[in-house]
Amino acid sequence: MEDVGSLPLIATALGLAVAAWTWRRERRGAGLLGTRSAAPLPDTRSALLVAFVLWALATTVVARLVLPHVAAPPLRMLWVSLVHVIVAAVILRAASSGPAPSLRPGASLLAGVLGGLATYALVFVVSLALLAAYAAAGASVPEQNVVGILKAAGPEGRVVMIMSAVVLAPFAEEVFYRGVLLPALARWMPVRAALLLQALIFGFSHFWQTPAAWPLTLAIAVVGYGTGWIYVRTGSLRAAIVLHATFNALQIGLLFAAP
Repeated sequence: MEDVGSLPLIATALGLAVAAWTWRRERRGAGLLGTRSAAPLPDTRSALLVAFVLWALATTVVARLVLPHVAAPPLRMLWVSLVHVIVAAVILRAASSGPAPSLRPGASLLAGVLGGLATYALVFVVSLALLAAYAAAGASVPEQNVVGILKAAGPEGRVVMIMSAVVLAPFAEEVFYRGVLLPALARWMPVRAALLLQALIFGFSHFWQTPAAWPLTLAIAVVGYGTGWIYVRTGSLRAAIVLHATFNALQIGLLFAAP
């Protein structure tokens, strides 16, 4: 296994410490993330149908009318991200109609940052297990498409992709997956089952076009579970968005810091 460098290991150690500390506080009922709300998640089943139709329609229109005229991969990703943000903005009201957040805005931001660090650590551990499994099977490890594009992009392209990955995508994906999909699933099954299912759907959505990379769904599903958990636990979609953005920022930053 190739050397991953010291910075990812340091970030992982810090993240695992944050995760362990938070879990211990939660077990003791110390209220680190505020008081648990007894209010149910909103009924977003109708919003989910609207969101799915809009998401699919808008993505198809852009893919057929816009992307054929855009050669640069970073700009293609930016267009797709912008479309998803527009769809997310349309359904945001339904996504933000849940229980009152247990955290103030500043605390939500801090919880999101620390949660992003903890999630990075957990994804790192899962990724190491996947790397070992691929090595044992004698198979080459597939690379997520966005990683290859980011490595090949020039300075301007990287700025565009970082904006998409750290600002646009977290907002759009959290509104759709955690703000709408998760509460809708929770109307048909227990919340814990809904958390797991939406996380797997979130992970699969990143690799469905690349069958050889499907095992990597597990790593991305950890992100979906972490953001879903913090949304259910705190009622704060803001915390979930910040967690997602922090995770993506760490992934990109440490990708280029690696030897």
